[in-house]
Amino acid sequence: MKKKVLGIIIGVLVAMPMFVNAAEVEKVDTVEKLRQALGNGKSVELTSNITLEDADSNAGGRSTGVAIKGSGDITIDGNGYTIDASKVRTTLEIYSNGEAVNVTLTDIKVNNGYAAGRAIDTRTGDIELTLDGATLTTTGSGNTQVLTIGDSYEGTMNINVLNSTISDGISGYGIIAFNKVNLTIDNSKVSGYGAIYLKPATSSKGTADSTVTIKNKSEISTNNVHSAATNAFGTIIFEDKNLTVNIENSTIKAVSTGEQPQYVFMFKEKENNKVTVSGNSNVIVDTKDELIAGEGAVTIKSGVTSNVEIPAECFEKEGEETTTGAYEIIDPETGNTQYIVASKDEVKETPIIEYSEIIAKEDRVKLLEELEKVQKQLADTVKELEAIENPSDEEKESLKMLQEIEKAYTELGKVLNTKEIVSFNEIIYGSVLNDNLIVDSEQTELQKAVKVTLDLPENLEKVKDGYTRKYSVIRFHINQDNSIDFKELEAIEKEGKVTFETDKFSTYILTYKDTLATKNPNTFDGISLYIMMATISLIGLVSLKIYTKKAKKY
Repeated sequence: MKKKVLGIIIGVLVAMPMFVNAAEVEKVDTVEKLRQALGNGKSVELTSNITLEDADSNAGGRSTGVAIKGSGDITIDGNGYTIDASKVRTTLEIYSNGEAVNVTLTDIKVNNGYAAGRAIDTRTGDIELTLDGATLTTTGSGNTQVLTIGDSYEGTMNINVLNSTISDGISGYGIIAFNKVNLTIDNSKVSGYGAIYLKPATSSKGTADSTVTIKNKSEISTNNVHSAATNAFGTIIFEDKNLTVNIENSTIKAVSTGEQPQYVFMFKEKENNKVTVSGNSNVIVDTKDELIAGEGAVTIKSGVTSNVEIPAECFEKEGEETTTGAYEIIDPETGNTQYIVASKDEVKETPIIEYSEIIAKEDRVKLLEELEKVQKQLADTVKELEAIENPSDEEKESLKMLQEIEKAYTELGKVLNTKEIVSFNEIIYGSVLNDNLIVDSEQTELQKAVKVTLDLPENLEKVKDGYTRKYSVIRFHINQDNSIDFKELEAIEKEGKVTFETDKFSTYILTYKDTLATKNPNTFDGISLYIMMATISLIGLVSLKIYTKKAKKY
């Protein structure tokens, strides 16, 4: 019996806090009820949209729609509804009654349409503000402030923006802080003319020693639409000292659609301000010169991508040596290029098969026809260039190159019918990072040969009984002096792959020759060529165009 009574007592005690909290939450559907509850430090639940037409008498004469005053925990549950104000400067202001107050806004929209208006303003005292599933906007003219961390508080205000959106107009600020703040932006979006503005000590205490953490797929963005020379601005603006900003797994963006530049990081104060960008973050800016304005320490770590080349001063270092670098890569799915910061240890130099196409056996006739057309076009163009009196240097260079190509085609014509072509391949010697091709480290010639491996098609015709098959690759390489290197390289087949060695990189044709086992195969037989015909044809057409353009001057 005692155990049963004790269980009932414990159950009641556990349930009491829940009952008390539920009683403190007031359902509100009018301006008066909202002001009365929040003015007395009570939590509220909206049951309708609320529009504020005048100032709250509890705001001490300030142009404020609702003054939130109290201590402890205060929650405003919006239930998806909106608190709107366009006739007062600030929609919601938060005050502390001498003790710590923790205000949380959930599932709510707060808007202000007043000129230079503010959606939420934290005034003074020990205030912690959490936005969770909130949408804050300002739509008025002038330098509006969506979320203002204000007044002259000596301590640190804690502001948490979770799963929320803070959006400003074309001339205002998403988040502007006048006091020291510990600001966390988690899975949220903040935008404006300036997204995060950290102010110095003027009429306030200033933001010195503040910390800003941006994480978990957040997006911080700005768009500068202005043209006046004084309107160059930034996404994150530093105007005080000892400021620390950490950006992890998020996007930060600065775009200008006006005539003035927009910087990602704008340092108006240079004393000990630091930014670290890490994880799968993305930096988007119009040009690389607009990544940083002023003097500040920006470190962009391995894994971060950008649409522009990252400056060398942003790389991590060990002593005087940089340990990371920015590499232009090709997205294997989209073919688009971008820059990625990576540890130098992650970058591997290797032969890269940039393009490969299997050539069907039945295309041999088409290849012969294409070769004949291109050879005739080359011959005609060479004759025209040779007939020019006093040719220019450009025409001489074109003639020399076309003569080299003509020689290569002659070799092709001699051996075209003696081998079977497997594939056409464009191979470069570059670098890869996480299976991405690095563009800017491409080389065409090496001092020492390296091994290259090509896959054989699964449906390749089998070797007939009594025959042996020998693979080779034909290298078609334009040397630095524009001469043509046309050479056959031995290839070794093993387990559905062929391997060969080369020290030059451009066009390779994989071929084979089947011979009776009692006969020795020739050491240099012909090839058929399909895609290469188009490539060389293009070279001929370009040179012909150059010649034709020049010829008009005579």
